[in-house]
Amino acid sequence: MLWFIPALIAAFSDSTKDYISKRAMKNINHYLAAWSQMALTLPFLLTALFFSGIPMLGPLFLEVLIANSIVYVISVALYMKAISKSPLSLTLPMIAFTPAFMLLTGPLILGEFPKTAGLIGIMSIVMGAYILKIKDIKKGILSPFISLVKEKGPLLMFVVAILWSFTSVTGKLLIEQSSPVFAMVSIYSLSAIIFTTFTFLTKKIKTKDISKNFKKIISIGFFTSLSDLSLSFAFTMTFAVYAIAVKRLSILIGSFYGFKFFKEGDAIQRISGSILMLLGIILIAI
Repeated sequence: MLWFIPALIAAFSDSTKDYISKRAMKNINHYLAAWSQMALTLPFLLTALFFSGIPMLGPLFLEVLIANSIVYVISVALYMKAISKSPLSLTLPMIAFTPAFMLLTGPLILGEFPKTAGLIGIMSIVMGAYILKIKDIKKGILSPFISLVKEKGPLLMFVVAILWSFTSVTGKLLIEQSSPVFAMVSIYSLSAIIFTTFTFLTKKIKTKDISKNFKKIISIGFFTSLSDLSLSFAFTMTFAVYAIAVKRLSILIGSFYGFKFFKEGDAIQRISGSILMLLGIILIAI
């Protein structure tokens, strides 16, 4: 159970990064927030790499890295847009679908086959999502799902969950082909190059915004690096789906930040839905 500690650190770090990002996006756009998560993570990861050293690389490392980084860039941009558009307590729970999708990507890529409790877990996640908008049931039995899909943030985050079911398992494969720290450095380096090229060529990011908001965006980089380094070490100790399940406690922590600091409403139904989705994640993990 030693893997539980780094996975829990990942959960707290991830939710704190979301809180800082949402606050920062009052002054910056989601492109700069996404860029911060990729580029400003590197100084912290490179420091860790200095102490851990460069490992021997496996034969699949480069091709898996390219595939992972392209998908990761898209997912981070959508992620930041999602939390900028909708409340944290409504948007973050949608990440719970990642372990459900990993039931498909895990066996295909890693050969990890969770047991049949996973089907019950998927049902629990779906019902939790339903409860997030349960007050709309008076409009019809499917209205909670329809309302959730109409909300831009949760819809975007659902897409992110699909993409992360791929990057989670390819991320573990990269760790197996190198080391936890080197894998993270490689992913963020290539992702930063891809995203920096795109955003600066299209003028989505202005250099004056970077200097003006540097304290906020460097914090995004720090907590991202702490989260991902912790998760990558957890990956080396257990199945990817187990570590992701614990990391998804960030759903509850992030929802608490939403209620506490952003005064988001419908606390009881959203907490209830989030807990049910977390239960689904646990069932998938076992």
